[in-house]
Parts: sequence; structure tokens; C-alpha cells
Amino acid sequence: MRGNLNSRKQSILKAIILDYINTAEPIGSRTLVKRHNISLSPATIRNEMADLEELGFLLQPHASAGRIPSQMGYRFFVDGLLDKEAIAEKEIRQIKKFYTDKLDDLNQIIQETASILSTLTNYTSVIMSTPSPSMVLKHLDFVQLNEKEGLILFVTDSGVVQHKKINFNYSFKQEEIEIILNVLRSELLGKKLNKNHHQLLEEITKGFNLSPILSEFVSTVLNSLLRDENTKSKLVTGGTSNFLTQPEFNDLSMIKELLSVFEQENLLLSLLDPHDSVQDISVKIGDELVISEVRQCSLITASFNFHGQLAGKIGIIGPQRMDYGKVIRILDFFSKNFDMLTD
Repeated sequence: MRGNLNSRKQSILKAIILDYINTAEPIGSRTLVKRHNISLSPATIRNEMADLEELGFLLQPHASAGRIPSQMGYRFFVDGLLDKEAIAEKEIRQIKKFYTDKLDDLNQIIQETASILSTLTNYTSVIMSTPSPSMVLKHLDFVQLNEKEGLILFVTDSGVVQHKKINFNYSFKQEEIEIILNVLRSELLGKKLNKNHHQLLEEITKGFNLSPILSEFVSTVLNSLLRDENTKSKLVTGGTSNFLTQPEFNDLSMIKELLSVFEQENLLLSLLDPHDSVQDISVKIGDELVISEVRQCSLITASFNFHGQLAGKIGIIGPQRMDYGKVIRILDFFSKNFDMLTD
């Protein structure tokens, strides 16, 4: 598509988009001359802007107004005109300052990162964590609360910390639990949990004559490790109120529709496409998004690793007028350095 525009038109389109990102105001020919020292007359620029509008790269919201970029214009800009800059050392230091505490639980880290990203970009962040299809158990413990209650604690290779309260029908002794807990550790720690509940239960209890309460204990532990919610993608959002600061969303009905999407996890998951494992930066603009309520927006996503494994996807969603260069720069850094940031 780039070949369809000569260098003059490309320069004018780029200048209009950069100005509009910063001002949210339609851009006129005289404004371009003053701000960018373009060695063309306003009349010549007006003609070029009219051509760009006719080609579909610009829109004129009102007859007497300047031009604004169209969805096609933004796409052309992102694909061919955007200056892709490396993140500056000052920005890296700013990011690192946010991670003041060492966090070991992936869920906590994701919550913190969603908040940090929304602060850094002034847009809304969405982070999806995807559990490993064959989870490895790294730690398993049990805390007795009273004679008939206890708490299972476990940590997976993805860094996720889980706990579940167990209620028993009969009282039990801590010594009994310690025996079977050691058996579970020897059978489960460091191994992939890629079998179903019944297979694991049969393997672990084979050769043991367990009492009903210990059988219940083993079964409950396995159920906690393998239950559906541990194998589902999870979503965290940050800075949804940032939409309210953007002039594009000052219409009450529009903002209600937009914010309603963030109350429906399945819709957000479809935006991030959990089945797409591509780790490069992806930019979707307007109608390229699958949900009608967000087609006034753009979404930039990147995958991230945790402890050396693909752990999920980070997304930044904002107006089509978003600062693509800044967001891409920040997301690229987070995508490539997530492990380092959270150590």
C-alpha cells in the first residue's frame, strides 16, 4: 500500500497523524506549515490533504474543519510510517521503580503489572494468563486449622500460588496427614500433571490401605490441583477509568457500551485471542477488532514469558488516536523482559 503514496503525501499523512495523536483536534494546512516547517504553501498542502481524503486515508468531520486520520490512515501509519524506537534508559528506570517488592505469585505480579501499564500509557491494560497444559507442581503443603479443617497450599511451575480449605467429616491427626503428604510429594513434585484425577488417584494409592479420611484427603488434594479453574485463562484489567479522559468517548451511551465489555470476561478473551500463540507485537485497529462495542478503539498486544514458559498475553486498549509508538515500545520491553522485571 505504501507504494500508492508518494513521499510528499506520506510526509503529510504522518505529520497529520502525529499532531492528531497529541491534540485530538482536526488538523488544517496552516497548522502543518507552522508546526512542521513544511516547505510547501498551505494551498499545496490542502490539495494533498484532499487527495489523501479521496484515497481514504483522511476524514473531514465538518466542511470547514481540518482533517483527521481514518482507520485506513492509522493502519498505513503503523505498518509503514511509524518510527520504531528502542525504549530509553530513563523509561526503563521508571518501569523498574514500580516493582519495589519481590513478588513470587504470578497472580500478584499480573495485578501489579496491569496497574503499572495503565499508569505508564494512560490507556487501559488487559492481561491474560494462560496456564500450562501440563502443569508441574513445585511445592505442596498442608496447614491444620482444627481437628476437622485444613488448608492445602501449592505452587506450580508458572509461579501461581493456590490454596484451598478442606472440611472433613471426621477428626484427624496431623501425624497421619504428614505421612500421606510425604507420599504425595514424592509422587507429584517436579512431575507433569498431565493425567486425570482418577489415574493419579489410582497410581498414588496403589499398595496403600488408606483410611476413609486419608483417601478423602488425597482425592481432595488432586481435585484442587486439577480442577477446571486452574486450567482456564484468567484476566486482569487496569485503568478502565482512563477511557473517561479521552475526548473520543465523551458520549455517555458510547462509554457505557465500551465499559460493559470489561464486565464480560468471554468478550475480553475473544479480543486477546488466547489460542493465538504468536509472540510478536500485534496491532488491531477499529473494524479489525471482533467486538462492535470497541471498534472506536485500537488494541496492541504482546505475549510474555514467566520462568521461561509462555505465560499469557498483555494488551493495551485505547482510542484509535492512541500513541502507537509509545505503547509498542513499552509492550515490547515488557514482553521481552517480564521475567527480569519480576525477579
